[in-house]
Amino acid sequence: MQTINHSLTERISSALMIHRQPMTGPEIARFLNEPLTIINANLRKMRQTNSIRTASRPGRDVLCYQINLAGISSDTARKRLARQRSLGIYHGPITLKTENAA
Repeated sequence: MQTINHSLTERISSALMIHRQPMTGPEIARFLNEPLTIINANLRKMRQTNSIRTASRPGRDVLCYQINLAGISSDTARKRLARQRSLGIYHGPITLKTENAA
């Protein structure tokens, strides 16, 4: 997992500012004309913390906030989120769009 390039982070932030309301991941992907799967419902928090990260997947990039949910089961993702919240690291809702690694 590596930090996404700065220009894409800025473009996502700009999209959110232009719309002045929450946008879903697919809406942002369409707005930016990028083949992205965005795994997060709290995109304003991502913009504020600059913690947008990407994980390479065949044919696309996956964005998430503080925790990489790509390629793991929903149960594992929920456990990781619970752990993050208990440590006070993660704040806000998240949309789980995970794929089983099997």
